[in-house]
Amino acid sequence: MANNIEFEVEQVYKGRTNEIFVITDPETQVQYIQTIVIGSDGKGVAITPRLEPDGSIHYKD
Repeated sequence: MANNIEFEVEQVYKGRTNEIFVITDPETQVQYIQTIVIGSDGKGVAITPRLEPDGSIHYKD
């Protein structure tokens, strides 16, 4: 697990063409999922809040 100045970043998956990270805001404990996909046309990045099954925001335990 790597930490930067503001957010805790944990790599949870690394494949040949994609990576998935869980990012935690230390102030609010809200977690986000970041996906990086590398293809023949370049690199794409998406980030979204991590949600509970009922659609509410997931907080780090």
